[in-house]
Amino acid sequence: METLGIELKNLGLACTIASFDPEDSSLVIRYVSIESKVLSAIEKIVERPVSGFRLALKTSTSYRELIEHHRAIVVPGSEVVSFATVVLPGFTRPIINRIMKLAGVQPDTEVIFLPLVIEDRLLGAFWLWGQDLQETDLPMFSTFASQMSIIMENARLFEQVHAGRERLRDLSRRLVQIQEAERRFIAHELHDEVGQSLTGLKLLLDSITEVTEATADKLQRAQSLAEELMNLVQDLSLDLRPPTLDDLGLLPTLTWHIQRYSAQTGMDVDIKHRGLRRRFPSNVEIAAYRIVQEALTNVARHAGVDKVTVHVWFNRKIKELCIQVEDQGSGFDYQAAIDDGRASGLIGMQERVVLLGGRLEINSAPGRGTALEATLPLEERIERRWHER
Repeated sequence: METLGIELKNLGLACTIASFDPEDSSLVIRYVSIESKVLSAIEKIVERPVSGFRLALKTSTSYRELIEHHRAIVVPGSEVVSFATVVLPGFTRPIINRIMKLAGVQPDTEVIFLPLVIEDRLLGAFWLWGQDLQETDLPMFSTFASQMSIIMENARLFEQVHAGRERLRDLSRRLVQIQEAERRFIAHELHDEVGQSLTGLKLLLDSITEVTEATADKLQRAQSLAEELMNLVQDLSLDLRPPTLDDLGLLPTLTWHIQRYSAQTGMDVDIKHRGLRRRFPSNVEIAAYRIVQEALTNVARHAGVDKVTVHVWFNRKIKELCIQVEDQGSGFDYQAAIDDGRASGLIGMQERVVLLGGRLEINSAPGRGTALEATLPLEERIERRWHER
């Protein structure tokens, strides 16, 4: 649009592009080739900063040809001024007249309105004005209108896709939050309710002193079973949500998890870290912990090695938390695992990273080990949006 505006300015013309609002049959301005000049004039008139403006051209007899019948029209500047309304508080008719004059729309100016149509559906209008503009110029500028129709329709479709992605993104974020809240709740219930009940049962069994030869073996098995259940509940609770993650932060939780992981699997974990002696945003700490947790679980299950390297550091320059997990194990075909539905854990990691606006790369091949790299920005990176004025 900017390029088009410059080209028309070289021809001594100005242009405006508007979208059609079917609710009140109006044309709402989206782009003006001399917008900076108009905005500057408005700020002087109203004596306050103005970030943008929105003009709606109400339907008249002339405009009905454009809106209802999709026909190009030529309108005198006096009629444009007469039917223009500015949707901003304090803009009276005299102010409108002054703005239109500053924009170059004089009563004797010819204004060409061309419909922007896709498949007989009105998207908006494209209009030009200038002292030397004639009705005979209509065919030439109809080509511009056709191009603008395609651009506007593509922009509309892009906005729809973008809005759908944003809704899906919000839903995924909410699901992750609900999942973590549910894990925290279940972990708390297992530890405080089930764990305490089992502890009470174990103490009760230990307090039994009158034991016959016939019941001694059963009592011992009951005590062993109660202790196994206590350990199982504790492990489940810690796997669901270690309390250190909320209370102490990422580094103590990772240190604790790796020590526990090594004790359970016999795996030698070489952990390196830098810049982690601080707290990070809760969603970043949770994502980082879950990524390391899932990656180590996969190494224990599939890699067939007894050593793994974990490197976690904070890049202060670009404010990113970075994670690397590498092993020299059996490796796998990442795409085949995704296609076969055997990579739910990897997909979960990917979703967490994407929700934070980060990046996840997994490099692996059968017999060549696996290297996982993730970056988590501390401030969520959102795709740039195009806002309407």
